[in-house]
Amino acid sequence: MDQIKIGLFIAKCRKEKGLTQQELADKLHVTDRAISNWETGRRMPDISFYKPLCEILDISVNELIHGEHIAKEKFISTTDETLIKALHQSVVEKRKSRNAMILLIALLLIIILAILSYHLSRYPKIDIHNIVLSPSDPDKKASLEKQFSYKLDQQEYDIYYYGIENFELCDEKGCYFLKNALDMEQTSIKKIQAFLDKEYALGNISRMGLYDGGTLIYENNQNAMIFCNTLEGNKDVYFGTKEMILSLQNSYCQKESLPPIKFIRTYHVSKITENTEDENSIYVTLKPNNGEETTVKISKRFSITVGLDYEFSFYTLEKFADTISNIFEYSVLVSVYETSKSPEEQINEPIYVNEKMESTAELNEAENVVMEIKEGTLTNKKATIVITDLSGKDHTYGDYYRIDKLKDGTWQEVKEVADNAMWNDIGYGVDREGKLELEINWEWLYGTLPKGRYRIVKDVLEGPENKKLYFSTEFTLE
Repeated sequence: MDQIKIGLFIAKCRKEKGLTQQELADKLHVTDRAISNWETGRRMPDISFYKPLCEILDISVNELIHGEHIAKEKFISTTDETLIKALHQSVVEKRKSRNAMILLIALLLIIILAILSYHLSRYPKIDIHNIVLSPSDPDKKASLEKQFSYKLDQQEYDIYYYGIENFELCDEKGCYFLKNALDMEQTSIKKIQAFLDKEYALGNISRMGLYDGGTLIYENNQNAMIFCNTLEGNKDVYFGTKEMILSLQNSYCQKESLPPIKFIRTYHVSKITENTEDENSIYVTLKPNNGEETTVKISKRFSITVGLDYEFSFYTLEKFADTISNIFEYSVLVSVYETSKSPEEQINEPIYVNEKMESTAELNEAENVVMEIKEGTLTNKKATIVITDLSGKDHTYGDYYRIDKLKDGTWQEVKEVADNAMWNDIGYGVDREGKLELEINWEWLYGTLPKGRYRIVKDVLEGPENKKLYFSTEFTLE
C-alpha cells in the first residue's frame, strides 16, 4: 500500500465532505494530530478505523487501500467486511511471525549467555596474586625446554622452562597452569609481566634491563623470569629456577654469548621518521663528519633531537665492512649522548672486536671487569653504575658496595651512619652484552657526601668456589 497516496486521498475526501481535521478526529474519537499523520502519509490508520473512516467519507475500504475512487466496472466485489478481515488476518500473521523471530533471538541470546556464563565460571579471569614455579626432579639435570607457543596481537611467544615442571598462576580462588590459562584467555603474557612489575615496585623481586632493546629479567631468591624484547624482534619468555641466568650464560633471546667491546662514533642527526610497523623503534638519518647520510633503525629508548650531534657507543661481535649501515646491523647500540665537540674533536674510533678492556681504578682484582658511573646520574646522594664484564667467566654480583674517600693520599672508608646495615642475598648476572646496570643510593648508609674525591667499591663472586674479587670506580663531588 502507498501510504502517501492513501493519505492524500483521505485529505481529499475529508475536504469534499466539508470537514476539518479536528471535526473528523472528533467523529473517530482520535486527535487531530493522528488525522494529520494519516493525511501526510507518516502513519496508516489502524485497521479498526477503516470501516468507520470509510463510512464518514462515503468511500469503500477497497478505495481507501487503493487511495483513489474506483469505477463500478472495475469495482472489486469483495465486501468491506471480508477485506477488513483479510487485512486484519495479514497483520496478525505478520505480528506472529515477528513475535516468533523475537522469541528465537531471545532464546539464542539466552543460550549464548548461558555458554558464556559457563565458560566464565569454569575459566574465570585470573586476578594474579602469586606465581608458583614447581622445581623438576632434583636428580634430573636441569635443561632448557620449549613448552609451547602462544600468540597475542599477531605476536608469537615461545615459552621455555628451565629446571621446573610446572608454572602456575594463583588468585584468591585457586591456581591455574600457565598453558591452560593462556589457551582459555584467563590471562596473558602482558598481564603476567604487569604483575611482576608491581611486585618489583613493592620491593618483592629484583628487575634488570638489558641493552638489547628492552629485555627484562625478574628474580627472587628461588626463581627467574626473562621476557625478551630485542631489536631483532625476539619475544621469547623463559621461566626457571634461580640458576637459569648463569647456566644459560647469556645465550637466551636467540643470542650467542660472546664478549662484545665498545667503540664510539659521532653522527649528526638530520632527520627522524616514525616506524609505522614497530612502535618501539624509529628511523634516524645520520651524517658523519665529511661523510654521506644514511638512514638506520634504532630503539625509541634513546633520546635524540634533529639537528644535534651525538656520540653513539657500540659493542660488536664480529668483523664487517666499516659502513654506518653495517655498524647498526651487526653491532649493539649501547648508549647515545649529545656532544658539542667541534668536528676536529669528535670521537670516531675504529671498530673494536673482542679487545681487552683495562680499568684505570686503583682497586682492580677482577680482570676484564670495568665499572663506570652512568652519565647524568651522579649526585651527592646516589649514582647509577654500569658494570661491563668481558671476562667470559661465571661471575655473580650482589647489592653490596662500600664508599671510600681519598684523604692525604690514601683511601679511607667513609663512616656509616646506619646502625645495622644489612645486604640482601640477591645475585645478578650481566646481560648478553656483558652489561649490568644498578642504582646505588648511599644516603641511608653514609648520608649526604661532602665535596671530595671518592670511589665506589664492589665485589664479584667468581666460579663455583665463589672466590671474592674487588673492583672500583672513582668520582669527584664538587
